[in-house]
Amino acid sequence: MSNCYDIEIKMDYFYESDSYEDMLEKKKEFEDEIKDHLNYFKRISKSEKIFLEERNRCYGESYDRN
Repeated sequence: MSNCYDIEIKMDYFYESDSYEDMLEKKKEFEDEIKDHLNYFKRISKSEKIFLEERNRCYGESYDRN
């Protein structure tokens, strides 16, 4: 939730640029930050998948998460 809020704040700053060049620079920074966020969540997702596979190997497929 907070990530969406942070992105909205940064988009507000992006739209309030002083010049076209500033806008392009901020847009590039914003796109880089989005890529970082997406890569972070992909890495987390991959780590979780590995953890779940290892947990299932140890405890069996019927392991209840609750």
